[in-house]
Amino acid sequence: RLARPDHAMDGVILEKELRETGITLVFMNHELPPLRRGQRQDIGEAITAYCDYQQSGTFRDELAEKMIYAQLQLAQRGYSTGGRANFGFRRNLVNGDGTVIRQLSDGEIVRQKGHHVVLLPGPPEEIDLIRRILGMLEKTPACRVARILNAEGIPSPDAGRKRKDSGVAHNVSGVWHSSTITSIARNPLIRAMTSYGRRSMGDRCRTSLEGPRQLDASDFGANEKPKVIQNPESQQVRAPAHG
Repeated sequence: RLARPDHAMDGVILEKELRETGITLVFMNHELPPLRRGQRQDIGEAITAYCDYQQSGTFRDELAEKMIYAQLQLAQRGYSTGGRANFGFRRNLVNGDGTVIRQLSDGEIVRQKGHHVVLLPGPPEEIDLIRRILGMLEKTPACRVARILNAEGIPSPDAGRKRKDSGVAHNVSGVWHSSTITSIARNPLIRAMTSYGRRSMGDRCRTSLEGPRQLDASDFGANEKPKVIQNPESQQVRAPAHG
């Protein structure tokens, strides 16, 4: 089908509008010719289209729920739930008994039965820098720590990497900010703990300790579109890091 719309009728209407512009829609198992302006759509076609879009929307909901359940199970066992490793750590592939197979490169995805990804300490120089930052924070504000590291010419995490802000690609400057300092200091991996569910996003369902939950009014912004929210600590999964 053309899409997995939030409402099946939206898909039916889109399909009809495309056909009225003279477009022939070709699907895997059938073909729909253009509709003449004012021509009434065949009732059988409309019913079939509605059922198909309803089914595809249901599949989308079920897929979102399965993904959340899978990530919750990984988090509860101390495994990585995805994403890049935090500063000072690296992603490693382990087998069922926890034996480290190898370190994974950035962006590498491995799907191997009985194997999982864990976050383990990375290069010694990054660990030493984390220790230094934690020591300075005992007496020095994060903003001043950032100024000290910038003055010493120490590159910040991800320096030189490409990222996008508001859809515009650019190179990470390598400048330290107070937010970078506090993010490193608050990383639960420093205490050998994993954290999952700090933020919630998505337009079908969202995570909670009990499993997937339906979106409510607080999940939508002023534009009526789903927004990213920060979950309270009571709704975050904390577990000893595996490995």
